[in-house]
Amino acid sequence: MVESFGGSLRTSLVSGHSQKCPGTEGSHSIHPVEESLFARIVGSEPWFVNSFHLQAVERIPQGFVLSCSAEDDVCEGIESTEGAFFLGVQFHPEELFQGKDARAEALLRAFVDAARAAQKRRC
Repeated sequence: MVESFGGSLRTSLVSGHSQKCPGTEGSHSIHPVEESLFARIVGSEPWFVNSFHLQAVERIPQGFVLSCSAEDDVCEGIESTEGAFFLGVQFHPEELFQGKDARAEALLRAFVDAARAAQKRRC
């Protein structure tokens, strides 16, 4: 998503973001950006999420902002500033949801609700 919209990824790999435990378990905390769409959906408190990535955002694309980051300042999520529901994260809420994580459920529900609303607008 970052590269598709003109941003860039770091050329060096990040460490500490590729967990060995199952995806239903968290491995590090992320911190939502206050007043972001992401924070409005999942709350602004730190969230213990899973992590399976080796790359990190270097430059956020124009039209997007940081929505959450890890304790080591690695970008864990971006969102569009242009009004539509366009949010990307570096963790896997679908796996956390299987572990009964209420915040993961809220994020997935927001995505489904936004997709349904977009479909209704097109009909």
